Amino acid sequence: MNKNMFIVVLLLVFLVVGVGTYTYYRFNPIININTKIIELDEKSQEKYNNIDKSQKNNFKKLEFILNIDYSDNIDDLEINIPHSFRELLGEDVYWNGSSYQDKDPEKNKIEYKDEIIINYKQLENKDIKDLLSKGTITITWKLDGKKKIKTFNIGETITFSKA
Repeated sequence: MNKNMFIVVLLLVFLVVGVGTYTYYRFNPIININTKIIELDEKSQEKYNNIDKSQKNNFKKLEFILNIDYSDNIDDLEINIPHSFRELLGEDVYWNGSSYQDKDPEKNKIEYKDEIIINYKQLENKDIKDLLSKGTITITWKLDGKKKIKTFNIGETITFSKA
């Protein structure tokens, strides 16, 4: 009897979580922001010919990914990133970078991706976090004619990892 009761409770929990997630998704975009600082490995280093092997430890990769999924109930979704990574990091830190954007209104998805090589020679992780904390992302949308806003601090989304 206890085994059957456990299964019933587990199914009810999944049902409640599923309904809650579906309801939230109908009225709010699902926003995922991921900012990583990654040490360069040999393969990444070869991609950038200007990095001498002896200076490999002076450079790291900053990878920024913003994914947004939203329902058909959401109108006029806008993303405002007022400062570029070059502006946030400064010319001494920002070394090289590329960006990618994909907006697919048919699938209700938006993706932004930046991959930047930064000069880490005289910096600590805290320094990078402080520089990126000056940057914000504001996402606005309309739901039933009412404007909604969410703001995110880029520095609060950062993680540090090995290659």
